[in-house]
Amino acid sequence: MDVSIYLLYGVPVVGLVMALVKIAREVGLPTKYAPALAILLGLLGGVGIAYQNGNELISGAVIGLVIGASAAGFYDAAKYSGVIGEAE
Repeated sequence: MDVSIYLLYGVPVVGLVMALVKIAREVGLPTKYAPALAILLGLLGGVGIAYQNGNELISGAVIGLVIGASAAGFYDAAKYSGVIGEAE
């Protein structure tokens, strides 16, 4: 499996999305919107990856959905396990 489909200029996009969502939450984004923001940022990252690698945008959108869902899932898993914040 080629790991470069998850890297944007050498940066792992899942980690980048998670960090940006955390920053957004710290500046006031309500927690209930965090998964939607993760999906949106994942889509943007996926399209950026597709553009960088010369792939079709639809493949980038699909990869972006996976990236955003992964980032949202990591956040939810950490939230409900007690690692970050309290479960709502």
